[in-house]
Amino acid sequence: MDKLDKILKVVVNKKGLGLATDAAQICYLANAWASGRFEALSLSRGTLKLGALNHCQAQECQMLEEELMEYLEEVSAIKIMRIKWEIATKKADSE
Repeated sequence: MDKLDKILKVVVNKKGLGLATDAAQICYLANAWASGRFEALSLSRGTLKLGALNHCQAQECQMLEEELMEYLEEVSAIKIMRIKWEIATKKADSE
């Protein structure tokens, strides 16, 4: 299995998709760890963007940032430099 993993990684990197697959992996792992408390939206240049439904939820989850970063470092080789929060906004019905 390790041999297949190495071959796939080389092929993906040659196609220029290495960063995208790393970002998808980190978002998947963060969502699994979050258990619905928040949603991982993207990873770009070491910044993991997380989404929360409201300010209270974001503040509660901010206390878990360090724990999340430690978990992601344990299970993947990708380094997360910082976490940025985004609050969901409701769109007003124009009708």
